[in-house]
Amino acid sequence: MTKQFLIYIAFIIGLPLVTFAQPEPTVTPKPKPAEEPAKMPKPIAKPAEEQPAKMPKPIAKPADEPSKMPKPIATPKPSATPPAKTTTTQPAKKTTATTTKKPASGKPVAKNQPATTQFPIASNAPTTEPKKLDFPYHIYKSSATFSDLQKALKTPDRVYRLDLSRKKLKTIPPEVFKFPNLMYLNLSHNRIEYLPRDMKNLKGLIELNLSNNRIDTMPDELGDLSKLRFLNLSNNGRLYKFPVGIRGLKKLQNLDVTNTNILEFELNYVRRYLPECKLEF
Repeated sequence: MTKQFLIYIAFIIGLPLVTFAQPEPTVTPKPKPAEEPAKMPKPIAKPAEEQPAKMPKPIAKPADEPSKMPKPIATPKPSATPPAKTTTTQPAKKTTATTTKKPASGKPVAKNQPATTQFPIASNAPTTEPKKLDFPYHIYKSSATFSDLQKALKTPDRVYRLDLSRKKLKTIPPEVFKFPNLMYLNLSHNRIEYLPRDMKNLKGLIELNLSNNRIDTMPDELGDLSKLRFLNLSNNGRLYKFPVGIRGLKKLQNLDVTNTNILEFELNYVRRYLPECKLEF
């Protein structure tokens, strides 16, 4: 009665029905075996690239061990008894008489030596023949040198060399221009300050020495000395330029201007018009 009443009330109220049956025995579930992790597929091995062949490492020799030198091969000692001589027939050789020839040096040539050909020794001298001089060189060098002007005036045609150095001259004496064959004139170590225009009268002059003076100017007539080869103007501290007529000295071989005030422009002027002249400065 009571049970049915309770069910009725629960149905009205809307409660869930509760069975008053006896509880069923609890069954403990068996533990499931642990699942194994999924195996990853093995990667497909790619073919290995061809690698360059490795060179074998050189075997290092120990530094302490010195290199062994090969043992010399022992040469057999000659036996006491000489070997028997074998006689062979050889063709007869031609014999030539040997004579000792004395060379130019005077020493005899030794016998049984190969003959050597002697070549001439090369020298620095030019192979071409020297040019012929246009003046009597033997007279220019070998003639007597006059140092006294008054004595030289007695035979003016025979005066080829005149030396008036260290005479304390301030000007060139006019008597100097009366020697038509004069080749050498030395006026060094004086007090000359200029050259007169009469210098053009010394047509045969080859060498002119005007060193150690006080020359500051020279006339253009100096270029008329067509045969002049040697001109010495050294130790003239006042000299700083050449005359324009100096380019007329076509045969000038040596020009000495040491210890002067000649400008570089003047030297270039000489180099341009007298290329064969040797400059000393």
